[in-house]
Amino acid sequence: MVDNRLIPIKDESSLAFNELFDRLGTLDLYIDIMVPKFKEKLNIKENKKFAILVRNNFNGNLIHKNLKTPNKHFKDTVLDSSSELWARIFTDTLFYIFDENEMIDAFLEKWNIYEIAQNTKNSIISKLLKLKNTNIEDLKSEILTFEEISKLLYPNNKSISTINSLQKILENPDDLRSYIPVKDDELQIMTLHKSKGLEFDVIFHLDLYSYIIPSFGAYDNVTQWNEDLNLHYVGITRAKQVCFLLSSTQRLRPDKPALNAKVSEFLSLNNLEEYRHNYK
Repeated sequence: MVDNRLIPIKDESSLAFNELFDRLGTLDLYIDIMVPKFKEKLNIKENKKFAILVRNNFNGNLIHKNLKTPNKHFKDTVLDSSSELWARIFTDTLFYIFDENEMIDAFLEKWNIYEIAQNTKNSIISKLLKLKNTNIEDLKSEILTFEEISKLLYPNNKSISTINSLQKILENPDDLRSYIPVKDDELQIMTLHKSKGLEFDVIFHLDLYSYIIPSFGAYDNVTQWNEDLNLHYVGITRAKQVCFLLSSTQRLRPDKPALNAKVSEFLSLNNLEEYRHNYK
């Protein structure tokens, strides 16, 4: 039996749902049912306006494999966890390369290239176009071109570890696929961390279990607790219209038996229960 309840989070047209499921398989089934329902309810034309946010790649891959609705899993890569400036440049360069619809002006504007010397700008454009026209299997041989672009933008921020991380991605087809844009008919699956800075009409926020969100180490570490709470906040605030908060009575682990699950403590903070209402 499913406990259907909702919580207003922004205004009357923006609702968050807290679902407690009795079986592991119910989560993907529920999403498959709710996507067409809310496409009609909110007049959303494209599945890519929906995002499923998870704690890690393992859980994202589970949902990816079990959903009937077309979807794309954007795996976390080693660049996602880096705070280095060159990591951001490498990431944006990869997205530019794989997005057939992204114009070079968008990249130039994001990195304020119009403010630098004309010859430097021309060199960056030339190298970006070179990468854009390189076959995916040959990108691993173009690591120097990525470096040159980053050096022209921020010469004093070179990071050897970030360059090594990029090389690993360029040599891994699964990682590279994470930079290929989503299709209009695909739901987007990604980690909470990867969703930072993005917005979607509808969010399905998964993994709201004790010892997952918040993580195991957060219970005796205030810093970790606050970091996990901020990550949870990131998930909720990615939603422009609706955010589903999803949990179940069991959770899976890599190569281990399923565990009985306890609903995340974050769902009872700030008198959240007082704002819950039955939803049919």
